[in-house]
Amino acid sequence: MNRKAVAVYLLLVVGVLLTGCSNSEQTAMGRPMGGPPRRGQTPAVKRSVEQIGQNSYGSAYRSARIEGQTADFTFALNQDQPPPQNLNRLLLVGSGAIGPAFDNDKHVKTVRVTALDSAQPGRRLLVFSFPRAANDDPKNPRYIDWQHVKAARLKQAVTIEYVDPALQPFASGQGR
Repeated sequence: MNRKAVAVYLLLVVGVLLTGCSNSEQTAMGRPMGGPPRRGQTPAVKRSVEQIGQNSYGSAYRSARIEGQTADFTFALNQDQPPPQNLNRLLLVGSGAIGPAFDNDKHVKTVRVTALDSAQPGRRLLVFSFPRAANDDPKNPRYIDWQHVKAARLKQAVTIEYVDPALQPFASGQGR
């Protein structure tokens, strides 16, 4: 064999070995082990509502609790953008716990999210909720694909319960 053929053969062998190593953390079905469950699938390890809030909001997380059949999450963000962008950001960040809360606890019928101003923690900026019925039924007009969510879609689908007066002009016509 010539040198070029030997080099190609060695690269092929090394490539196969590396591919085998990179797949070592996958199951026989080809899915990564330990990854998040698929939509609507109960997680292998049930997380507390506090863990869901911490994972969803990071340092912005303030509290989480379950009251009856409602999971209630609170987070706080800086208001360092113009009001329309702040409202969109509050909706997008706030929605991060909705899908995981429904997937984690089948008894939760509603998820309510409260956004606070981090500079004034007593100031509520936005409170919105989303029902399980809309989450579980792709034919429901309020259904949201949480992996591809956009602020405009959230404005149409969530029930806005409270909006700070500074954000009110940008949230008009929303809620139910």
